[in-house]
Amino acid sequence: MLCWVTFTWYLPDKQKKVEAMVRTLLLIFMVGVSLPTRSQILQDVTLAHDFNARVKSINEFIRRFNGEERHPDLIGDTTRTRNLLTLFDYQMEHAGMNEMQFKRHLQDFVVHVEQQQAEIGLTDRGIYAEINASMTVCDRPAALTLIMQNQSFRDHETRWAFVGVKGLKDSGIIDTTLCAGVSPVEHELHFMTLNDVFEPDNNSWAMCNRGRDTVIDELSVLLTLAMVDKVRILQIEDLAFHCTDVPGYVFTIKEHGRKGTNSGWLITKLIKTSNNEKSNYLKNLFGL
Repeated sequence: MLCWVTFTWYLPDKQKKVEAMVRTLLLIFMVGVSLPTRSQILQDVTLAHDFNARVKSINEFIRRFNGEERHPDLIGDTTRTRNLLTLFDYQMEHAGMNEMQFKRHLQDFVVHVEQQQAEIGLTDRGIYAEINASMTVCDRPAALTLIMQNQSFRDHETRWAFVGVKGLKDSGIIDTTLCAGVSPVEHELHFMTLNDVFEPDNNSWAMCNRGRDTVIDELSVLLTLAMVDKVRILQIEDLAFHCTDVPGYVFTIKEHGRKGTNSGWLITKLIKTSNNEKSNYLKNLFGL
């Protein structure tokens, strides 16, 4: 509410009239600032409620999933059902299911979690971070997918560790389709010219000298190149977490920065799987 206040000064000259007008406008402004409108108050309350409801971190998601923390609107609800349902992205794709089938799919998952008393954890458990990044490798642009896992380290310490990478082949950094090799009569020369393989002009062919049954580990290649200062991350383009802890299911967690209570880190994809299907899911995640 803006309160208008007017005063009349009987001043002898024009300068004093101007000064009086300025003082009057300042008073009006100060009164207006000190008395916020009803809409402003309601907006502040709404923002505070949305912030409390928002799943602000992966750790908070895990606490809510495990029932250690509750959605602010469900403080008095002792079951996990509604609390779990608030962790789904309400705009997630239905994966070919109609509305009824999709709702049933989510309900079956929630009931399964409660019956199994399933919990998820970050360290040394089945949660993998998938990081899509724009990078340069050997001064060449590369769109890579880095797979990381939170692991225990030393005595009661934890760390995120690289466990997989995809994209070196697709970006043309390494080629696993070509095979070259050392001369077939090199043994007669006691392999005296073997150093030619490692000459700078032959660097791009280095991977081609491997054995035909030898598998190239992309992660080892990337970390080796990082050792010689050939890797740079330009920008993180996308981040998702894949959870495989719940028996019979795999789900993906991503962050949504939209307004409202259905925001923050939410389940954006839910797949019902057998053990074999879950194994294939992980192989696909790691690019195997």
